[in-house]
Amino acid sequence: MVDKRNKNRSLVASSLVTLSVIAMLIASVPASAVTVSISGLSGSITQGTSKMFMVTVTMENPDKFVPVSNITLSIKGPTTKQWTFNPVCGILTSTDKNITVKVISPPNTGNLGHGYGYGVDTVGYGYGYNFGYGYGYGYNNGQGGGRISFTYQVTLLTTDLAAGSYTATAYLNTGNPAKANFASSDTSFTIVPRNTQDKGNISGMKFNDSNADSIKNPWEPGLENWTIKLIDSGGNVETATTDANGNYNFSGLLEDNYTVAEVPMPGWTQTFPIGGVYTVNLKPGENMMNADFGNFNGSLGIPEISGMKFNDSNGNGKKDPGEAGLADWLIKLNDSFGNTLTTITDSNGNYTFHLSDTDGGIGAGSNLRGLNYTVAEVLKPGWTQTFPVNGTYNVQYMGEQNLQPLDFKDLDFGNTAGMLSSQTVCNLQVAGKK
Repeated sequence: MVDKRNKNRSLVASSLVTLSVIAMLIASVPASAVTVSISGLSGSITQGTSKMFMVTVTMENPDKFVPVSNITLSIKGPTTKQWTFNPVCGILTSTDKNITVKVISPPNTGNLGHGYGYGVDTVGYGYGYNFGYGYGYGYNNGQGGGRISFTYQVTLLTTDLAAGSYTATAYLNTGNPAKANFASSDTSFTIVPRNTQDKGNISGMKFNDSNADSIKNPWEPGLENWTIKLIDSGGNVETATTDANGNYNFSGLLEDNYTVAEVPMPGWTQTFPIGGVYTVNLKPGENMMNADFGNFNGSLGIPEISGMKFNDSNGNGKKDPGEAGLADWLIKLNDSFGNTLTTITDSNGNYTFHLSDTDGGIGAGSNLRGLNYTVAEVLKPGWTQTFPVNGTYNVQYMGEQNLQPLDFKDLDFGNTAGMLSSQTVCNLQVAGKK
């Protein structure tokens, strides 16, 4: 019968309970009231990889209390190991560090108590010892204490486990020999040798993102002799060097989580991928391709196409000394995608296009991108073009091509005013030949 005098007393954490009383109370807990379970640890696990699973302790309407000292995980097979951890903070008390424990739902230390007549939330009565939980038959409502669970995320590193079949068991340890622990059912799993698994590959290209647009364009070449790093889940690092075409490959890879990154080089800015690295969850036999890296060499500057619009006053189709530039002529640049950018010659007849241009023409913030460029003038009335012979320039831009400077210079245009004839020349510097 419930002692009503104690139903409103505060719950106090203490270990001041005699062992004889503890033994009596542990024995009174029904076997079905406490369950320990392991989930997510089954099937085949590749030797050397990590496996994450859950350990859960559930207490369902215990009559009195269940003391909690610590939790032990034991595996038996070709290699036998055992780990013990603190149920509140997950700290390992054993020296073998092949597991890590993350506490998902710990015991609520506010419910620790002791003594007859003490209960949880003044609902009933119970006894506490260390991490004991006092649950009993409720006062007035006629029910026992509610369901409580402790949950832990465990990561097992299998590097030190020999291949073969294993069983795992979790124990809730009470700290008292009257009922030393509550054990889970055995969970079976298999460690598969590394050398029997299908091997995978990770490959990609290191390319020169010459216009810094974070896109691998058809004309942008690969970069040779760059170092690419591969880091597995254990922190082991493997390196590869890009070949003459900028390609790299990591082969013979086992199932694991990998990080792929480049080793930076002075003067270069990484533009691709966003975030700088690849995170790859490689499956057995999987080939992961196109893990590409793009870089822009800011030290070389932005490539340019430039030239001069001049007055070919004698109409001989070449730039002679003394032939001045022509200001305010319109020059246009077309790329192979049909985009057009225009500019006006300055007071000396000069013009310049940047191959990564953010000014007008194609749209603010966009880049000129194309394998081939055509440079042409817009002819003015009364003038005849004399240079170049074909009237335009065709430029094939294949990235920086290791050229310094990177400019296509002296793409000049010559014009003479009117049509050449045997008539008298009037003001050659202004009108050219008539």
